[in-house]
Amino acid sequence: MAQTHSTRASAIAVPEPQPLSATASRGRIIAILIGVILGMLLAGLDQTVVGTAHPQITVKNACVCSLLHMCW
Repeated sequence: MAQTHSTRASAIAVPEPQPLSATASRGRIIAILIGVILGMLLAGLDQTVVGTAHPQITVKNACVCSLLHMCW
């Protein structure tokens, strides 16, 4: 059963929200969560490696940029 909200231009039909279990299976939700968690883990690992190596890279390439111009 759709509800309608009147606006000046036209009426817009708004469908009733469905529970998540009706749109995605349990396995699919778990797969999505695993993907998001792995992405966050790799992003954190990348920032750890780059954060520790960046000062050394900056010192060795002093002609390109200096410690005063580090991005973070």
